[in-house]
Amino acid sequence: MLLKRLDDMRLSDLQSIIGVVREGKTIEFKREMPAKTNDEVVKFLAAVSSLANTAGGDLLIGMEAKDGVATVLISTES
Repeated sequence: MLLKRLDDMRLSDLQSIIGVVREGKTIEFKREMPAKTNDEVVKFLAAVSSLANTAGGDLLIGMEAKDGVATVLISTES
C-alpha cells in the first residue's frame, strides 16, 4: 500500500517506486484500463475485488510491471 494519501501524491512519488515496489496483497499495477475482452474485464474486477475484500490497498493504473515489480510509469501526454 502506498504511504501517502492520493491527494498528497506527486509524480516523483510514483517514480520513486519503480524498481522497488512489488505487487502484493495491498498493491497492484495495471498498464491500462482493460476493456478489450470480457476476460480482461473479469481479471481487472477480480483484482479490485481482492483489494476491497482484504486489508484494502492501491490499484495503480498507468504503471507497467515485470514479474510483479513496477518498471515504467506510462505517460498520458501525447
